[in-house]
Amino acid sequence: MAAGTRRSLTRGISLLCLLTLARGVDAQGCIAKSSCSCEFVGKGLIDLSSLARSPGPLFLDIKPSLSSDRSVYSFNPCTGFNEGTCKNAAICQTWGGKDTFVCGKPDMANVQYQYEQITDSLSILYSGDESRVGHVRLICDPSASIPRFSAIGEAYTKNYFFELTSKCACPNLCKPLPTVPTFAPDGGDGVSTGISAGSVLLIVVFVLIIVYLIGGAVFLQQRRQATGTDLIPNKELWATLPGLVKEGVVFVISGVRSRAGGYQQHK
Repeated sequence: MAAGTRRSLTRGISLLCLLTLARGVDAQGCIAKSSCSCEFVGKGLIDLSSLARSPGPLFLDIKPSLSSDRSVYSFNPCTGFNEGTCKNAAICQTWGGKDTFVCGKPDMANVQYQYEQITDSLSILYSGDESRVGHVRLICDPSASIPRFSAIGEAYTKNYFFELTSKCACPNLCKPLPTVPTFAPDGGDGVSTGISAGSVLLIVVFVLIIVYLIGGAVFLQQRRQATGTDLIPNKELWATLPGLVKEGVVFVISGVRSRAGGYQQHK
């Protein structure tokens, strides 16, 4: 390779490195763990789950600082909320006091973490409906036990900027909430507040047994003047039941043994 070519290649690589540094976005940044948390290598975990409100939002109808933006914005980290026509939104814009638009959704597929090295700041980018994007800049303040949220507004078309100040924006200052698996009756992702089908079956069987015993005892006492153990309905059947169970178990075990013996012989 000629000396001139090597120098051109070296200059090109140097220029590319300088442009990357000037852009200031860390290639690794904060590694996403969920739609509510990410981890800096060597720094720790940032987790906002303790800030989420259900039902939300945590912040309602916040006015932006941009005078050109006459909307108000609601925000809830981690979990979605409903407001007007906004359904399952992380960020909802209300324009003109009635029209609402989803500026960000809380699920993992619509969440991106962006770290700026130059300003040493972390932002969460929420994708919304119709190509809208909500940019929430996290400001670490160890003394901010009560979070603060400010809206800058729609800085350019369909891009909305906000700031969330909290101790939970600092690595390792907020622990993740424990997760308990829940199952909806239809097999979906919702939380089921009912009991399972197996539990219902057990309750029904238990109730039927009680009705059978009490009803039978009342019938025998009224119609046959029975007393003591004679009040048990079908006493003779229940008396022979243990023996029948034993015979059944012995029959099954002997069958298994005979098959096992035949298998050994064939081997």
